[in-house]
Amino acid sequence: MFLHKIILMLLLLLMRIVVASPNLEPHDTKHHLLILLSYHEGMPWQRTFLNGFKQFFEHQDTELYIEQLDTARFHELDYAETFQKMISEKYQHIKLDLIITESTPASTLVSRLDQFQPQALRLYVNDRENRNLFNYVGEKINKITLPLIDYLAVVNIAVQLVQAQTLYVISEAISKDSYATLNDFKEAIKLYRGKKVKIEYLDLPLNELKERVSHLPPSSAILFLLKFKDENGLPTTPYQVVQSLSQYTAVPIFSYWSSLIGSGVVGGKMIVGEKVGKLVAEQAIQLLNGGTILSLDDIYQHVFAFQFDWRQLQRFHLNQQRLPRDSEIFYREPTFIEQHKGPLVVSAIIIIVLFLMVIFLKREVAKRTQALKTQNADLVKARNQAESANHAKSQFLANMSHELRTPLNAILGYTQILERNTMVPAEIQEKISIIEHSGEHLLTLINDILDLSKIEAGKLELQPTEVNLPTFFKEVVHLFEWRAQQKGLEFIYEHHLASAVSWCQGFPDIIMADAKRLRQILLNLLSNAVKFTEKGQVILSVTYLPKTMLVEVKDSGRGIAPADMDTIFEPFRQVGDQQQIEGTGLGLPICRKLVALMDGELKVSSILGQGSVFSLEIPLAVVQWTAKSHAQSTTVAQRQISGYQGPRRKILVVDDVMANRTLLLDFFKPLGFILAEASDGLEALRIASNFQPDIVFIDVRMPHLDGLEATRQLRAMAGFADTVIFIMSASVFQEQKQHAMSVGGNAFLNKPIDFDEMLAAMTEHSHILWIEKVASQSSTVPSNTLVPPSPEILATLREMLRRGEVLPARKLLENLQEPAWIRFRDEALKLAKQFKMKELKAFVNGFGA
Repeated sequence: MFLHKIILMLLLLLMRIVVASPNLEPHDTKHHLLILLSYHEGMPWQRTFLNGFKQFFEHQDTELYIEQLDTARFHELDYAETFQKMISEKYQHIKLDLIITESTPASTLVSRLDQFQPQALRLYVNDRENRNLFNYVGEKINKITLPLIDYLAVVNIAVQLVQAQTLYVISEAISKDSYATLNDFKEAIKLYRGKKVKIEYLDLPLNELKERVSHLPPSSAILFLLKFKDENGLPTTPYQVVQSLSQYTAVPIFSYWSSLIGSGVVGGKMIVGEKVGKLVAEQAIQLLNGGTILSLDDIYQHVFAFQFDWRQLQRFHLNQQRLPRDSEIFYREPTFIEQHKGPLVVSAIIIIVLFLMVIFLKREVAKRTQALKTQNADLVKARNQAESANHAKSQFLANMSHELRTPLNAILGYTQILERNTMVPAEIQEKISIIEHSGEHLLTLINDILDLSKIEAGKLELQPTEVNLPTFFKEVVHLFEWRAQQKGLEFIYEHHLASAVSWCQGFPDIIMADAKRLRQILLNLLSNAVKFTEKGQVILSVTYLPKTMLVEVKDSGRGIAPADMDTIFEPFRQVGDQQQIEGTGLGLPICRKLVALMDGELKVSSILGQGSVFSLEIPLAVVQWTAKSHAQSTTVAQRQISGYQGPRRKILVVDDVMANRTLLLDFFKPLGFILAEASDGLEALRIASNFQPDIVFIDVRMPHLDGLEATRQLRAMAGFADTVIFIMSASVFQEQKQHAMSVGGNAFLNKPIDFDEMLAAMTEHSHILWIEKVASQSSTVPSNTLVPPSPEILATLREMLRRGEVLPARKLLENLQEPAWIRFRDEALKLAKQFKMKELKAFVNGFGA
């Protein structure tokens, strides 16, 4: 019990002591180190030294304090005094264990501080002036003196690599350190026993130094010691000085500071800042633990290294084989293998694996090869059969086109001759016109089939030209207004501009488009709308978006059943009662394919029994309006020709079909030409050599020798270089037309021959001046007293006549009630009732476009 009381009293006493001492601080076991740099961290040497120093203490339980004196830029006396006061005040409440100074300025400054941290150990690094220093308690201060630079090694390297005969030493005498460095070099060079080399010292301002080094001889080198001033005499770093000089010198620069690698120096035996910093840190810990520092010889083994810049070695073409064996090369570009070592190893592994897989799969491949060969043979056979069938189809269409156009050439040709004959009675003229319109309708059907064939074969090419957009739509609108009225339908034309488009007059005046194909599309869509609408209305709506035209054709007709929506775009397919519907079923398929060629889209929406909407969206390029004269000059097609001026011309007609030859001979004979004919190419060559024609009309497809080869041989014959040759064919494929021109033809004429186009071509290429018939009292040529209707009505009338729509044209003329137009109307109606279509066309066209 007594023992328990004693233990309890001791515990209470201990607790009292602990409670009575609440402000006891724990013992600080960290070392507090101050390192004072003579310069600043922006200088490469200071930065590398400090990096090595701090890296050592990353894992040490030590508190570091770093101050930078920056004497390279601020070396005035009052600055040093101010810095001393700052150091004293800043660290008066911090107990330092060790003060480290780097270089003489820092150690000198600390030695002048009175009673500054007397308890702290001192470690002066590379103090070149203060030989024997003691701290305030009388103990000798520890010093680490860096070994002298091995200048002789640097000189030897320069001489060996460059074969230098002169060594230019760059330095400046602005501080004690720079004086000492220069003196150390001069003392060392006295001991040089190598190849004789001349030493020159360059202590010049930087701008003069640049000029000097730019003219150094090739057999020289530069040794950079120290320089801290720029072109304006302001403080800078040696690194920046070397960078500037390197741009001007044509000889290599050597140095001994590792921190200058990368500035433009080649290299040398370098003192390495990181190694020095690490060594100082190690010695600091050694001192704090009661040890001693290394000797000078030991330090020498740790702080030097042979270092070189690979880029400078390449720049000056220096032999790397002459470098010391243990040299470190910086900035070396890796070889291809070094650069891609990882991918190359992976690739090698993959190749090996693939090789094994190939061996493994080879047997499988062999098994399947035979099966594939059999399958491929079947596919080739099927492909050849398909190509043969497709070729047969194309050949059939081409042959059918030629065979159908050949008789049409005679039919339509003779109708043109008879229409021009004023001696034919009016009753016969009317029947001739019916024959002509029927033939033109048949020609249109043939053209539709050929268009589809060319599109499917990829041989149809668009021919963009400048199109007057307002006139284009006016012609289309006027044409279908009368058609709609004849069926009792209302025709509405709407045109809009999108909000993003702004033009003074709405639509652009001129666009680039294939007018023929665009008109073909619109006429087909509008014709279908009128054809399939019994009552109500047909609406043509045009909206111009930026770079895009949207055309919609709406009708209130019978509509299209959902099941037939895709069928209507198939060739030769029609919906509804086919016995009541005219046509071949090619219109919409051709339209869709033409729209696709224009990079557009044709869509349809319909409700059965309520109507349909066909939407056409085509990108169009707007052309900047340029003023052009739209007046049309009168062509030979608008005149009745009775002959020609000048000497008589000779014409040779070559065609294997007698009807075609006779047609042209009958046409040209009354005009006064001397004529000859041939039935094939060989006969044409024989006749031409004797007949010496001025003009040749030659067909393409003929036996024995075709027209193209005959043309080529005819051009090669003496005296036929200037003969005008017109090549004729019932084929309308573009490549054949181009081929015809390449063999020597002057122009290509499509069969059936349009005599107006033929006469115009003869005027262009043969320069024939035609003689017109003298007009009688009832001449159809308009007099000056005739007043034509508006240009829009004239355009509509021309389109009707061009398409052979006589009855709508008569209806349009009968509705002209303006008094000023009466005489024009009567003259035109008289010709229309007599079915004198050529005279009527000439009459209307005589008033210009």
